[in-house]
Amino acid sequence: MKMFGLFKKNSKELHVFQGDLDLTPYISILSIVKNNNPVYLNLKKENFFIKDRDGDLKLNGRVAIFKFKDESGNIIEFFVAFYGEFSEGWSSANQEMLRGFELVARGLFDLINKNQIKLFSPKAVYQTQYIYTYRCFLLEDKIVTYNLSFTDGYVITKSTIKNMTGNEAVEHLASNQAKK
Repeated sequence: MKMFGLFKKNSKELHVFQGDLDLTPYISILSIVKNNNPVYLNLKKENFFIKDRDGDLKLNGRVAIFKFKDESGNIIEFFVAFYGEFSEGWSSANQEMLRGFELVARGLFDLINKNQIKLFSPKAVYQTQYIYTYRCFLLEDKIVTYNLSFTDGYVITKSTIKNMTGNEAVEHLASNQAKK
């Protein structure tokens, strides 16, 4: 898969990717955020989503956030979709899931570096954190995601990321539904 020349500069001088970043047919990067600035948003993963009873496109699976933090405080967050049954049974007690997350984290790092995407500093040492489980909805120009306890949520567009409670994210979905 050739990925050269797939980034373009936007007004904030960040790189915005145009295309898919898939680790496997069942694991795909939905968004990448560097220091609270979206640098990638994939709004074309409709095959991962199903229509819910309200007509919204809901991820058929779950999202986990992979957070890489270097010693300078730079943070790169990957919002990764796990399609279908790959997200069932997630819990902090599930050692197999945690080993799988470690493999995905290495895969993310390798995929970005292999494709010569300048996201990670070659000299930095990164700490990795896995944050899960999130529901995710795909709207026309954004992704809305919130955790299962409704304490954390995000609305991500091509140019902004807003962190909020899960209840606020659900309210955002409801207001979007009312506009239909």
